Amino acid sequence: FYLTNIATGKVLTAGGNGLKLSAWENAPEQIWHTEPSGSWLQLVDRTGRTQEGNWDLFHAPAEVFVAGQTEWLRGAYGIMMHVLPDSVSRGALKNRFDVTALADQLVTAGVDYYVISIGQISGVYNSANARLSDIVTQYKQARDIGRGLMTELYDALSARGIRLGVYIPYCPPFAIASDAVAFGWEDTSRTPGMDTSLLWSSVIREWSERYGDKISLWWIDGGPGNASNNQIFPVLADAARAGNPDAAVAFNTPRPLENVCNYYGSENIWPLGDDPTGANEDEWVLPSHNPVYSDAIPWGMASFVGCGWQNTDMGRPIYEPSVWARYAQKVREEGGFLLLDTPITSRWLIDEAYMDTFTAIRDARAQ
Repeated sequence: FYLTNIATGKVLTAGGNGLKLSAWENAPEQIWHTEPSGSWLQLVDRTGRTQEGNWDLFHAPAEVFVAGQTEWLRGAYGIMMHVLPDSVSRGALKNRFDVTALADQLVTAGVDYYVISIGQISGVYNSANARLSDIVTQYKQARDIGRGLMTELYDALSARGIRLGVYIPYCPPFAIASDAVAFGWEDTSRTPGMDTSLLWSSVIREWSERYGDKISLWWIDGGPGNASNNQIFPVLADAARAGNPDAAVAFNTPRPLENVCNYYGSENIWPLGDDPTGANEDEWVLPSHNPVYSDAIPWGMASFVGCGWQNTDMGRPIYEPSVWARYAQKVREEGGFLLLDTPITSRWLIDEAYMDTFTAIRDARAQ
């Protein structure tokens, strides 16, 4: 949003992580919370200081997505890795993640894009972030793996014609109790409020502005399906697009938010039904089976080829490579795209036991 001084007409422009307030003498640099105060607008910075004045609040026009922005996703197929650093694994990720070997595997798998998690709730990430270090109160120097992994991945993948996407959660870290406190998230069993989301969006924005068009897609986990405040999602999506307005951005929901998501980002752990042979195609999760689907934006399906996300076992049977190949072909025929999470090795490579699945999909798509 924007703020205007009604008396002078001076407009203060928004930066997704707050507003720069050059119009005030000795003003706080950033604003993190706004709320009406009678006929005035009360502004509260993140230290709790308040200023009141004759200010008018109005929203900028909703972004209109450019036609064709995400057309590259139609019929695409990608592999996802849940690479979730913590205080124990950060050193190994710095020294043992083999980017070149992974890129070669992805070429063999025939993918169009690759998605890696920047991190999740541990508070340790695969990319440094000064904004995060500024917000948290503990372990400030141990919040990343100490390596430019995202840039390394982009360089290796782009040289092979593969796009890079990233996974992030819609909420800030909370495995370390003080992190939740620092982000103002009092009850982590509930959806974060706007104050917390504005702070988290400033972290996302730093990553987005650093990597720019190196990141083609953002897959934001958690969200509208179990949230009480949908107003936070445009804030997060705007932050993700800060460095690349053409990026594909969506939340994990079967019903995209209008003027926020530019692809369907849903997940399903049983996309071919509970029969491991996938014999009943009526049970397949497809664009044509989605009652809220509109082909105005690409439809996508995120699932996993193992027994669960990454190396977990969720008790789901493993579909055979030929079954995945049939499903991938059907999704492609209907204009959808596929994103499959894979089990990984200690060097963060694709587990070779699942390469047959990926090459089967590759071969089916080549026909």
